[in-house]
Amino acid sequence: MSLKGTWTPILIEKLNVIASEIWATWCYNIELDPFEPNAVPNELTAIFNGNGWWAFNSNLEALGRWTLEETKTESEFALVYNDLIKGMLENDLSIEVDYSDEEAGCGALYRETGVLSSNGETLVYTVSSEENFEHNWTNYMDVMGDTDGFDELVESLCTALGIENDEDDLIASWAEANTYPHCFGFYELDEETQTNFRRLFAVKAGNKKGEKV
Repeated sequence: MSLKGTWTPILIEKLNVIASEIWATWCYNIELDPFEPNAVPNELTAIFNGNGWWAFNSNLEALGRWTLEETKTESEFALVYNDLIKGMLENDLSIEVDYSDEEAGCGALYRETGVLSSNGETLVYTVSSEENFEHNWTNYMDVMGDTDGFDELVESLCTALGIENDEDDLIASWAEANTYPHCFGFYELDEETQTNFRRLFAVKAGNKKGEKV
């Protein structure tokens, strides 16, 4: 997240309070590193991560409403949020959100940039740009910058064959083309795919007759 406009240290502190006390407390939360109040204006950026109710952009669209509702029940933060919202509107301040997200349940994989601005009552989220990708391992590893899950899958496939590693990357190539993100082990594959995999790599496993390993 990046703060756009000339944010004062006071408003930055108020945003940090809302982020740590409200945004980070929900089941589907946003964990945001604190912004440095004395940083150079227009160079205020902080790393965040979060969980979404389905795709994460649905959380951002509801963020203003949720925060307003939460601060009404958490009265000690109501004034803080009100001051933040008014200060953002009066000084034409906004929060740019730039992130990548994946939701396996609906096969969503995308990069998005949007802006949180103030309407005088709460935050409003507007999408600036969005790029969608086909939900597969190749795109997942590129968009999310995460290979740990895929490496875990390849290791599990090697174990199922009784071999130590995938030296020629043939198993990795097969897995990338025939499985999907969040399949982290051989036994998460359906029975037909397991059978086809064993037959295809029987020789690699040392079974020259191609019998089931």
